[in-house]
Amino acid sequence: MSIDFHPTEVWSLVTRDGRRVRAMLFPRGLEVTLVWFVNDHPAGSEDLEDWDEAMLRAGDLRATFENGLPA
Repeated sequence: MSIDFHPTEVWSLVTRDGRRVRAMLFPRGLEVTLVWFVNDHPAGSEDLEDWDEAMLRAGDLRATFENGLPA
């Protein structure tokens, strides 16, 4: 049996200044890469040890953009 892991969009939003921002998780075995995009261009990434850590970091990143701060 094999298991396929696919990228997952965690959230998307439009900031107060009109930027479209989204975050995606890319599985790498048990580890995860969090990538965020601004206006459909990659804006940053972080390699995280597990899904729980990745989801927490994605939530922090969302809060940053919702509060109008650049990430």
